[in-house]
Amino acid sequence: MNNTELKKRKLTHQKLDSLLEVTRNINKNLSAEELFALFENVLSQQLGLNKFVLYIYKERWEATIIHGDDGLSDHILPGRRLSGFY
Repeated sequence: MNNTELKKRKLTHQKLDSLLEVTRNINKNLSAEELFALFENVLSQQLGLNKFVLYIYKERWEATIIHGDDGLSDHILPGRRLSGFY
């Protein structure tokens, strides 16, 4: 197995571990705030994502997590793009 295949395998394993961690914590009935914090940690620290926004629909789309987006979320109109998902 070459170095590239090993890196892909490691990343896949890391992604599965992260998904398992989130799933276990959902089953522990954590609060929404605790789950959002965990989700942000998984995406940023464990998976290395630098910029992301999590939108939640509560009568309208609201940015619940904004991580490193440098104001880009101000220009996103999720209501137009996500109208079929609520």
